[in-house]
Amino acid sequence: MPLRSTGCLKCRQRKIRCSEERPGCRKCLVHGVACPGYKVARKGDIEFHDQTDQTVTRLQADPDELRRPSKASPPASAPPEQLTFTWASFDAGTQPPNVRHTPPVTANPLPHIHPPSSLHSPAAIRVRLYDTFLRYYVPRDLSSHGHGVWSSNTNLLAHLMFSQQKCRPCLPHALDALALVQIGSMHHDRNLIQKAIEAYTKSLASLRVALSKPESVHDDTVMAATCMLSSCEFYTEFRVQGASWVSHQRGIQRMVDARGPASIMNSKLALHMFFQITSGSLALSLLLRKQDPYATEKWSAVEARATAHDDFSESNHLGLRLPALLERHDRLDLNHAGSSNDLDDLLLDCNEIQMQMRRRLMALHAREARDDKSWIALVEIEHFHPFSDLVTDRTMTRAFRFPSFETAYIHSSHWLRMYMLRQTIRSLHDMRQRLIPGWRPDEKHAVTERELLFYVLSFCRLVPFFVETGHGATGDMSCFFLLYIAEQYFRTNKHWRWVRWIKHVSERIFTKGMSMPFGIAAPELPSQANDVRYSDEKAELAFNRIEFPNAPLLPDVGRNVTPQGTVWMPSRSAPTPTSPALDRVKQQISSPG
Repeated sequence: MPLRSTGCLKCRQRKIRCSEERPGCRKCLVHGVACPGYKVARKGDIEFHDQTDQTVTRLQADPDELRRPSKASPPASAPPEQLTFTWASFDAGTQPPNVRHTPPVTANPLPHIHPPSSLHSPAAIRVRLYDTFLRYYVPRDLSSHGHGVWSSNTNLLAHLMFSQQKCRPCLPHALDALALVQIGSMHHDRNLIQKAIEAYTKSLASLRVALSKPESVHDDTVMAATCMLSSCEFYTEFRVQGASWVSHQRGIQRMVDARGPASIMNSKLALHMFFQITSGSLALSLLLRKQDPYATEKWSAVEARATAHDDFSESNHLGLRLPALLERHDRLDLNHAGSSNDLDDLLLDCNEIQMQMRRRLMALHAREARDDKSWIALVEIEHFHPFSDLVTDRTMTRAFRFPSFETAYIHSSHWLRMYMLRQTIRSLHDMRQRLIPGWRPDEKHAVTERELLFYVLSFCRLVPFFVETGHGATGDMSCFFLLYIAEQYFRTNKHWRWVRWIKHVSERIFTKGMSMPFGIAAPELPSQANDVRYSDEKAELAFNRIEFPNAPLLPDVGRNVTPQGTVWMPSRSAPTPTSPALDRVKQQISSPG
């Protein structure tokens, strides 16, 4: 053998000519020995080996390896990348420079980590990527077990990402784009973000090809890819690359309509995605104040079958009826001969859905009171350390804490819909007064400005809890619509201090690269908002003293004042200030997870 032989180490040791095939030479295969691979020719050269089997064996023996940071030092320059995407600075055990722990003054990319001697295969890297994405994306307190919406949502993402079934390339590209942009944004890694943009572009191109074929409308992977691309619209990096969130939502609606109810009902995966689609469609319908397409008789059987029948899905089922009421309100013409009857019919329908929404919340509190899960605490903002460290504007001094992310999300959905419904009812009362001089709603049914302000303040008070580190990107996304509606209200009522606060919060707390999608992005601040002379500082700061209105929004609720904050619980759960249930709640507030 020559001194600089390029053969494998075993052939060099045995001093025989090597076939030099990759990943293992044929001579080793013939002699029944494992090929140990090839020596690096020169210092600094890198050999790529398919080590999937070794990787799986190693991870099975030591599952904690994924969580340990790499000890390798950064090289002067990265080698040419041979994989679909580069691991670069990302490592499952490396903590990202999270914007909720350090103010996002400037980007701070992590150094590129030199690949260790035993490289993961592309398949292993993708599994590792998706696993880490789910930990960044999904709230930690959501179980992957059970039959609820949030558990099944987590399982749906995992199924799409880890399924071994062959599918159209638009889906894996869309999944790569979503995972890479989330992780790249967390790590401020431009390399990962650029790979995410490339994957997004490939997915769009592949989707266009797929949609040009009539049979693709019944393909679950095409529907799933469209849903994933819609989720990508929450990241600013994709805004200039493709359509907006609103356009994606409308495209999904057209695709589902072309597929039809029968085709959806024949696929378990399609049924699950249908529920996800109705959630996005409801947000768009509320935004546009137009009847939701899935609230019609055509889709009622599919919607009933797709619903998980837990608290959130039952709330969504009621919510789908709300946009049609808003549209009917906007179309009322008081000059029309039958407008009085139309108005009264609409008032009856609004009051009916209002009672159903409140009964649904009452049932939730009654059922969960036994497990200490039915409480809300209004506590000082300092209890939310990631939020209070980053947001220096103390316009809002107290925020809500809940027993779980799921409970908080159900209340946020309820309060948002109640705000839009009660605002509509107040407008209908005003119209009726114009039609019938001297008529007034009774005090029990009247809608006050203080009640509407409570709802809007509740949107803001939910934000510190939603953006806690353990709630991931899902927590960030849960804030966007709430802050948009709150900003509109404060702007209309010229509460400029709160308009400035929302802008400050949006700039400071969200993961870098995430913000409201096109269609609901807040407009620029007017000059008045930046001038303190236009704000009634005393009145606007007094908003912090507002708690629940006299008409209880939480039925059968008792108010308990504690050193940690004000706690609302069902009366039978906390009959006295010294009840064990209240003590457990106070402990949870003091030691948030």
